Amino acid sequence: MYKVTKPTHDTLRNLITQKEKTDLTWLSAVKTIPSKKFEQNIINATVQSIGYLKRIEIEVPYIVCLTLVGVNGYRMSDSELFAEDDAIDRNVLLIPDILIEEAVNDSDVPKLLSPIINSIWNACGYMKSPNYDMEGNYNTGYR
Repeated sequence: MYKVTKPTHDTLRNLITQKEKTDLTWLSAVKTIPSKKFEQNIINATVQSIGYLKRIEIEVPYIVCLTLVGVNGYRMSDSELFAEDDAIDRNVLLIPDILIEEAVNDSDVPKLLSPIINSIWNACGYMKSPNYDMEGNYNTGYR
């Protein structure tokens, strides 16, 4: 579901696009976030939002914000079968925003989002998402 404030001449820079997705975890005894699906949902929502902003002729800069609510005790699962390492230790996980200052193609979005995605993994005791290579390129295939 998208919630969008209608742009006017005075508020073009204040358009807010909010993507809500709650069905990201598996039902199990361990609170897990299936990482690949979760990351791809973040990437796809960002691509869709940027596409929408372009269609209604809102130009860069864009700010991408992500806050996870209700995540205390959840763990990232890199195989979608089990979770490893530390759990998130807070209910609200505020992720640092990123600023997109130049026009981007859909294929650029995964790399631009690496700081956001890596921040979530950091909260679970990992240095970075295992789905990015050393150059920051996203591995789009499932393992």
